Amino acid sequence: MQSHLERMRDRGDQFVDLAGTLRRDEAGATMIEYGIIMGLVSIAIIAALLSIQSMVGNDVFSVVASALSNI
Repeated sequence: MQSHLERMRDRGDQFVDLAGTLRRDEAGATMIEYGIIMGLVSIAIIAALLSIQSMVGNDVFSVVASALSNI
């Protein structure tokens, strides 16, 4: 039977191994980068639509909204 100190040492070794694995794993960082890119693209699309709305007017959006409600 393992002593309490040996079990704690084994747990410490497991933690160090896990920390090393997580440090080398870059999948989470890539996911965050894609999320930031998607957020910036979304902001650009919203800004473009808002600028188009002011140039074209509200009539276009009301026509589209009424057409979609008739579906």
